[in-house]
This record gives sequence, C-alpha cells and structure tokens, in this order.
Amino acid sequence: MADPAAVDEVIRRVLAPDEQIRFQTRAIEGLVAVTDRRLLVSDARRVALDVAIDQIRRVQFDIERRRPATLVIVP
Repeated sequence: MADPAAVDEVIRRVLAPDEQIRFQTRAIEGLVAVTDRRLLVSDARRVALDVAIDQIRRVQFDIERRRPATLVIVP
C-alpha cells in the first residue's frame, strides 16, 4: 500500500497556488481528489489521471455484494 504522506505530496505538487481540494478519499494504492477545477487520481509516484471537471462525461461507482467496488471515470 502507498505511503499516505507521499500520495498527498504528489497531489499537492500539481495544484495551482489558488486551487482548493474540495474532497479526497483513499483508494487501495492511491488517492482520488476533487478540486474546485479538476479530478485527480494519484499513487505514491505520479498523478495517473488529471481531468478538468467540465471534461468529465460520466462517473460510475459499482458496488456489489462479495466483490470489490469499482469506480469508472469517463473523460
């Protein structure tokens, strides 16, 4: 599992000086964060997804009994 401090630092490095994190949650090996401008997904080394909020077409969260949850983000 990724070091939480390392993941937070990866996100903070790409934020603009006036950009605010509105929501964040941990994933198994990373972090999903929503700022006032974009959605970011990162692990301890890099930002894997960086999409402007107005460019997101769909967000789907599937929860099934006896299976891991799945999050799908479609830019």
